[in-house]
Amino acid sequence: ALALCPNHVQALNNLADLKEKQGDLSDAKRFYRRATKADSNFAQAYAGLGDVLMKQQNYQEAAVAFQSFLTLLDKPENEKFQRHTKRYQARLKEAQDRISSIDKDKMVAMLGDTRTFGPPKVDVHINFKTGSAEISSKAWQQCQDMADVIKQVLNTPGFENSRIRVEGHTDNVGGNISNKRLSQWRAKNVKAALVKLKVPASRLAVKGWGEEKPITNNKDPHERFLNRRVSLVRLDKQQ
Repeated sequence: ALALCPNHVQALNNLADLKEKQGDLSDAKRFYRRATKADSNFAQAYAGLGDVLMKQQNYQEAAVAFQSFLTLLDKPENEKFQRHTKRYQARLKEAQDRISSIDKDKMVAMLGDTRTFGPPKVDVHINFKTGSAEISSKAWQQCQDMADVIKQVLNTPGFENSRIRVEGHTDNVGGNISNKRLSQWRAKNVKAALVKLKVPASRLAVKGWGEEKPITNNKDPHERFLNRRVSLVRLDKQQ
């Protein structure tokens, strides 16, 4: 079929599915991507692509693929796939949980970097509930990991006078004033948790940016998830 019609979307998707079942994830990803380019409204290919990317531990791109699949379910031609909604909502949540997990060694390297232009910083996707600044059990574990990272960085020779500023960010749901207030409370609550975890309060500062500094366009639930975050910024003495 592809020899006769190289952009036959169903043939591309079927071949990708076959490659995935055979364990050839590289070719499976390639054919799923070709299918999404052949027809950007063909939801099935995004679901398959996300599954392959999860197996490859590419959680950032997997989440984008899953969100694309879920968004396209509203189109009439994709109604037959709506029975998979809950499954792929769970898969999206799994990918987001993976994105939220903290690689402490990577964070130490980023916050301890002396070669950057401007203050070194790292983003953490804290698991706050929508509209809430309460530290959940999942977020508490993230705070524990952040505390370990911050203590290691601040005990590094050369950073004796440095501080870490905890910056809160929100998505664009709600008003700018209320989001600014919410981001400030989130940053303050994270700081309070870090102090409980033995990070000296004098070495921490807070700032709430609200929705002012998005890292994505807020066009879908996953992009809004990415914008709901906390940034850790290393401030040296002269800053």
